[in-house]
Order: sequence, then structure tokens, then C-alpha cells
Amino acid sequence: MLKSLKEKRAKLITDAQQLVSKKDVTAEERAKAHVMLADVDLLEQDIAIEERAATLAVEQRSSGRPPRAQAGEGTAVTDETRAAEKAAFVDYIKYGTRNTSVLKEQRDLTTGNTGVVIAQDFYGTIIEAQCPSAYSRGSPSTRT
Repeated sequence: MLKSLKEKRAKLITDAQQLVSKKDVTAEERAKAHVMLADVDLLEQDIAIEERAATLAVEQRSSGRPPRAQAGEGTAVTDETRAAEKAAFVDYIKYGTRNTSVLKEQRDLTTGNTGVVIAQDFYGTIIEAQCPSAYSRGSPSTRT
């Protein structure tokens, strides 16, 4: 759209110059050149609007929220941080308190009414607890 507007403007300018560059310019040709130059002014306004809209669109895209980091991205997980996260999770489950200095991100855990909150690093412990040997330690279905 912008390119076609600029092409139209350039054509009108050259046509108007050709009309008035002759030696004997009639009043009719002069009036036609004035109309062409008025159209050039309108096209320049349209071009300015298009360029401004394009600039604003670029600014809006660049000032948008950056993409969210993936889990574990950009942080080195050490034994100390893993232990602190586990302790924070246990405190949350037992007492409902939050140690926000340890958390990588914060979410409202009270919005859902189903499911169970499980910390990512605690998931392995839950899987280990669910292995078949845990069921054979006295569960009623395995007793004979």
C-alpha cells in the first residue's frame, strides 16, 4: 500500500512538472497542475499516516511482553537450591506458608478446586513412593 502511494505521488509530480515546464502554459493546464499538486498533498498525508501506523506497529511488537522462560531455563539447580525448594514446598503443604525467596515463579495455588499441587523437583520422590515395592510393604491387597 505504501509503495503504491509513493508511486502515485511520484507520477503526479512528474506529470505536473511536464505540464508547467512548457513555454506556453494555458490556464487549463495550470489548473490541471494545481489539481495534481493538491492530490500530491493528499497522498503525502496518506503516506505519513501509513508510515506512522507502521512505526507504531513495530514499537508495539517490540515492547510486548518477552516470552516466558521454560522450566529450569537459565538457572543452575544445585543441591542447596533443590533442598530449599523442597523445604519451601513442605512448609507450604504443612502450614500454608510461602517462602517466596526460593521460588522461581509465583502462581496463585488457590484458584483450582481439583488436583494436587506437586513441586517439579518433588515429583521423582512421589514416583519412587509409588513403585511396586512400596505396595508390597503391607498393603491389604498384597497380604495373604
